[in-house]
Amino acid sequence: MPLTPGLCFDHYEILAPLGKGGMGEVYRARDTRLNREVAIKILPADFAQDADRLRRFEQEAHATSALNHPNILTVYDFGTHDGNPYLVMELLEGEELRAHISNGALPVRKAIDYAQQIANGLAAAHEKGVVHRDLKPENLFVTNDGRVKILDFGLAKLKPQQRPSAGSEIATQKQITSPGTVMGTVAYMSPEQVRGEAVDHRSDIFSFGLILYEMLRGERAFQRETMAETMTAILKDDPPELSESNAKISPQLEKIVRRCLEKKPERRFQTASDLGFALEALAMPSSGANRSEAIKALNTVATTKRGGWRDRVWMIATATLVLVLLSLSVAYIKRSAMDTHTVRLAFVPPENVAFDNQLDDSVVISPDGQMLAFTGRTADGKKQLWVRPLEALEAQVLPGTENATGPFWSPDSRSLGFAAQGKLKRVELASGRPQVLCGVGLLRGASWSREGVILFAGGSGALLQVPATGGEPKPATNLDSARGETSHNYPWFLPDGRHFLYRNAAMDGNGIFVGLLDSTATKQLLSDDSRSAYAPPGWLLFVRNGALTAQAFDAEAQVLKGEPTPLSKSSESLRGDQAAFSVSASGTLIWQGGKQHEYQLIWFDRQGKPDGSVGSRMLTSAGYAPRISPDGKQVVIHRSAPQTSTDIWVIDLARNLSTRRTSTTAPEQSPIWSPDGSHIAFFSGVAGSGIVQIPANGLGKEELLLKGGIIPSDWSADGRFILYNHRNAKTRFDIWVLPLFGDHQPFPLLNSEFDEYRAQLSPDGRWLAYVSDESGNDEVWVQPFKPAGNEISGKWRISTNGGDQPRFRRDGRELFYVAADGQMMAVAVKLSSAAFEFETPKALFKTRMFTGLSLYGIDYDVTADGRRFLIGTLMGEANATPVSVILNWTAGLKK
Repeated sequence: MPLTPGLCFDHYEILAPLGKGGMGEVYRARDTRLNREVAIKILPADFAQDADRLRRFEQEAHATSALNHPNILTVYDFGTHDGNPYLVMELLEGEELRAHISNGALPVRKAIDYAQQIANGLAAAHEKGVVHRDLKPENLFVTNDGRVKILDFGLAKLKPQQRPSAGSEIATQKQITSPGTVMGTVAYMSPEQVRGEAVDHRSDIFSFGLILYEMLRGERAFQRETMAETMTAILKDDPPELSESNAKISPQLEKIVRRCLEKKPERRFQTASDLGFALEALAMPSSGANRSEAIKALNTVATTKRGGWRDRVWMIATATLVLVLLSLSVAYIKRSAMDTHTVRLAFVPPENVAFDNQLDDSVVISPDGQMLAFTGRTADGKKQLWVRPLEALEAQVLPGTENATGPFWSPDSRSLGFAAQGKLKRVELASGRPQVLCGVGLLRGASWSREGVILFAGGSGALLQVPATGGEPKPATNLDSARGETSHNYPWFLPDGRHFLYRNAAMDGNGIFVGLLDSTATKQLLSDDSRSAYAPPGWLLFVRNGALTAQAFDAEAQVLKGEPTPLSKSSESLRGDQAAFSVSASGTLIWQGGKQHEYQLIWFDRQGKPDGSVGSRMLTSAGYAPRISPDGKQVVIHRSAPQTSTDIWVIDLARNLSTRRTSTTAPEQSPIWSPDGSHIAFFSGVAGSGIVQIPANGLGKEELLLKGGIIPSDWSADGRFILYNHRNAKTRFDIWVLPLFGDHQPFPLLNSEFDEYRAQLSPDGRWLAYVSDESGNDEVWVQPFKPAGNEISGKWRISTNGGDQPRFRRDGRELFYVAADGQMMAVAVKLSSAAFEFETPKALFKTRMFTGLSLYGIDYDVTADGRRFLIGTLMGEANATPVSVILNWTAGLKK
């Protein structure tokens, strides 16, 4: 169905046609809501006429849109126009891979580079259970800056999986020999596809091998005159040796291609990740001993008819090669920069373990450059500290580190510091027994000096110091009220063990400062709002304009020299205070980028079926904290645009129209409605911070209700009380009550030695639901709300294996919460009883929410009847972009 330029539907405007094929027509378009250009593919009309096919298309579109990886085309949206399904995708500038290989073979180095990118994209998709089934040069796009994107991921699943015939060839087929002889996707099918058998991810690996073969040789592996001959060749023949046409192709590379093209799936690479590692080993610099080790390892593998134990030998040899080269590279960086190069490696967490989403849970390199430490969350929601030596294949969990956050290394690389259950702790790697050092609030960075001092930001505003053996912490910095300083965080000791870097947050501008232990002397180095780190032999690392940046730095004089040099690509969405990086004394750099991820408010029913979206997607590390208005017609959220602070927005649900209610340079977040819907209260960082309220319609002045560092969580149904969180250095997160009558004097409700937060009141005002870690894990509890005149005593633990983010249903019949593994849980309750009565929690569906949003409120709300949930939902995976391990990162830098 051709579309004409200027046509508008939904919030898209057609600009120009881009092309067409058997899978539809593609147009350049403008997303008028987000003011960006996109590509829209209108799919064939028979998709809409076949209900089962349309249903499968919708399922596949959901799966494809969840694939967030730099080597996979991003799918933004899907819908229907005049009965025709369409997909909205990112707009790419460049050419199909077909255009690059139409004139012959690619240079070997470029072919390996493209192959690595394709393998990385396949690995990310296969981990999500998405198989392409139609991988070919026409579905691979090379952008103008050399990035390879896999197109149409998963759409091939919609085609009937039958033995192909001449009548089934699609319109994108190309002539390869004489007129009338056409070859299409058959040339890139796996043997199991040709036989019409069920296929899995290993079919994509065979197709990948065909593409890599064509990039290296300049012609197809099984190029025959007719379709039948081609299919027969795929099933029975071996392609010509690559080295026959190009002597530059190494035996190791040829063996990788042969491994991909094994006829039996069990004899191929079993995962795209393994394939990627093998290609990565070839791409790493190797000379002398390195090269001989690589050849020796790969030559232990038979080139044809491998099976069973030979497969395992090949895989072990490949893994050994990676480890040998990695170990040699670590030693290699110690040589002169004149004869070394920067080496970049990718690091992903162990299988079934995810990097945690919390802001300060980063991957950190040990000072000696030999080990990585990170916090990982398993599928059941359990979060622990993990360590991975660079020379090992597997990471090991450290017992006793449950709910660890903010890991940091000792200077001798033998111990790790971290925070858990409100305590600053250290664990010796040799013994594995954590030791409590002192109490801590919300850890925002720590550094350990060779003199045995730990400097940390523990939630009190200024930096604190404590002996590495434990003790009572004492202030290391003082907040300058004249500058409006609000917090000091992310410290990093300089080599003398006395001076240190830190981020200074202030009302008149943030920056990177130098402090001195046992002194009030400070010095501003940069006005960049960023974390920072010192790297020998004299570099300052920080983030500027969304890029990791290095500048020469005299640590003794605390003076910057020369010009700053970007080390990564600039990202408009990356804030310097949220960027994650770590550096060792031996020249190894870890770059994790930001903790921001694409997020979208989505409606779900009680079975977890999506039922439309609200507002627009955003990059965030803070969620939305949505609250539906009492009349159910609006939702208030906090949200931030890239490089800006967080503001309060109100969304009209009927029109899906967003209106900003605040606009300042300070954070404003965690909004709640007054019971009559006339006002909105929220935390504001303006003028010293506190709880303020504004008219919900935006007409009227802001009113300060309470000054202090507090986060509102609920407003009682009778309008008399606001519940909020207060943070204390000793009692951590506490629940306080602000009366809106009488003398308005706030008072503590729960202020034990444990964290208590996310307080929610039942509709009748008699019961308080909240989260506490008194059991060692975050759990949901209920107790009487005494200010309501409830004389009942006691409390009840509602969740069984971890729980967070409680919400009462507005008619009082249910209490909802999110389990540690992300399941939305429902608990039937009776509020009218003398004691709190509740039934066993039941799982409704799995969510894709951020974890650990203790500062930002609850990231979902539920309609009054409990039938629909509005949830802040992660679009794509937090681990989609691997952590970069950069060896010899200073090579090429000039002071």
